[in-house]
Amino acid sequence: MQVPIILGDWYDGNVVDIENQALATGGAPNVSNSFTINGLPGDLFNCSHNGT
Repeated sequence: MQVPIILGDWYDGNVVDIENQALATGGAPNVSNSFTINGLPGDLFNCSHNGT
C-alpha cells in the first residue's frame, strides 16, 4: 500500500502580502514559519493544535 506524503510551508501571515512585499523590495520572500508534512507542522511550533 502506498500513502502519499505532502510537504508544504506554513506562514504566520497573509501569503499575498508576503509576496507583494518581496516584489516591492526586489528581495526574496520571508522564510516560512514552519514546514509541514501532510498539513501538520509538528509539536515544536506554536501554530500546532493540541494533540497534533
